[in-house]
Amino acid sequence: MNTTSMSTTDSLAPLWSSFRRPSDNNGHQNRRYIITPVGWTVISLTAASALAYPWTHWYELLVMAVTGMLMLVSGVVLSLSPSRCHATLEPEGKQLSIQDAGRIVLTASNPHQINALAAEAIVTIDDRQYHCAIPSLSKDAAHQVAIDIVPQRRGVIHAGPVLLRSEDPMGLLHRFRSISTHTTITVIPRTIPLSSLIHNRDSNDLNTRITGIGIDDFHDLRTYNQGDDPRHMHWKATAKTGQPITRQYVTGNSPATVLILDSETSHYRDEDEFELAVSVLASIGAAMLTQRREHPVIICTSNSIRSTISRHDDSASLLEACAAIPRYDDAQPQHATAENAFNQHVSSADHAYATPDSNDLSPIMLITGGGHPPIPVLRKTIHQRIPMNGTMDNILIIDHETSSSLSVQATSRIIRLSELNDLPDLLKG
Repeated sequence: MNTTSMSTTDSLAPLWSSFRRPSDNNGHQNRRYIITPVGWTVISLTAASALAYPWTHWYELLVMAVTGMLMLVSGVVLSLSPSRCHATLEPEGKQLSIQDAGRIVLTASNPHQINALAAEAIVTIDDRQYHCAIPSLSKDAAHQVAIDIVPQRRGVIHAGPVLLRSEDPMGLLHRFRSISTHTTITVIPRTIPLSSLIHNRDSNDLNTRITGIGIDDFHDLRTYNQGDDPRHMHWKATAKTGQPITRQYVTGNSPATVLILDSETSHYRDEDEFELAVSVLASIGAAMLTQRREHPVIICTSNSIRSTISRHDDSASLLEACAAIPRYDDAQPQHATAENAFNQHVSSADHAYATPDSNDLSPIMLITGGGHPPIPVLRKTIHQRIPMNGTMDNILIIDHETSSSLSVQATSRIIRLSELNDLPDLLKG
């Protein structure tokens, strides 16, 4: 199996929109002929020579007309047998972070008895096209091309379909064959490690207030996972089974943490503030789920259109949900499509977490932008739109125009954040 690699370039051909419509059947193929500029030149000269010969009786014109017709017929015949390659697209990973290098691998194979002719594969990735040379392939041979991508925005990258372009030796006709193969890569928000967020057990620390850590009760034994507290290792069970075993604890007074993203774009000064808010949401939520798997995290988004609530028990699903949050500059007609993508990762607000039979309240953190309304008005609006049983005792304001700081107002801690790298120190209080 041959393998080559190609990098992202900015000199990309226009999209072939007629081939971008997805097929109902996987692997469905569409074919299309394109006459090249050379082909149109030959057609024009042939037609002109054929029309001029009866008037001039110049044999040179007759020879040109006959030669042109033979070239056109030969070009059509030679292009009737396009490349018989099959093509598939497969990403090296299903998730990428912003500005992280990733790859989508194009695999061309020939399952037929007859050799597949050399062709050019044109891969559509979002709004760009990548051109890959495919050599002639014998029976059961395969050729791989690795396409390097570096996403600049969170969301979902769509790759496919693949166009195979072949041409006759004279370059008169191009034949395109569309192979309906598709794949996606989720681009998650930029996150920052918060390794010390959960380990501090001081009841007066901000970490404790955010995570709701209370009295832990022994629940069960389970296999040790990376990120578990080494102090909870059960050494007797580890020696007996031959694999790391840890104690699993449950917390009685706060089984979940609520993170609310104020997704009203008018409360943010620009796109950078909004994307930083999403990164903060993803960083805190992922850290909690990674370090304390027994405690689910509920994330909510709320704006003037609707509110969405989702419960997550693992960091992978939480990051996917954060990637699907509609972007700051989404136009209104596109907003519904982005909301539908987000709803694939969330549950209905009717099933939102609540503790109606308990006096314990979930800790709530609200993340908003530098253009937010007064805190009492914002707090009241959020509580009306999201009926959560908890106290909004931490409000994180994304504000690029001020320096990062931590203050206390009434019963709430107000964190102003200008850079994501300042988040760990501010959460330590």
